[in-house]
Amino acid sequence: MRNIIEYSSTRFYITQKVYEELVINPDSVLMINTSPKKGKHPKGFYKLPYKIAKAFIESKQGTYNWDIHQNFKQDSIPSELISYFKTL
Repeated sequence: MRNIIEYSSTRFYITQKVYEELVINPDSVLMINTSPKKGKHPKGFYKLPYKIAKAFIESKQGTYNWDIHQNFKQDSIPSELISYFKTL
């Protein structure tokens, strides 16, 4: 059975802690439930397989925001992840 790493956010938001949890759970699926209060991110959820989630997070590591805050957030659906997002 696959481990599900799940949390809720008002937009797309990932952190170093999520990455570390993914790394120790290579059979996991990352579920991010989005319920925006404002902005342009739709209400729905991401269901990201381990390899997709890990590769996406690694592509954001080393960027300014990641280096300073150890996170990445976006008020819209990241273009690389559109096929993994379902609107509610």
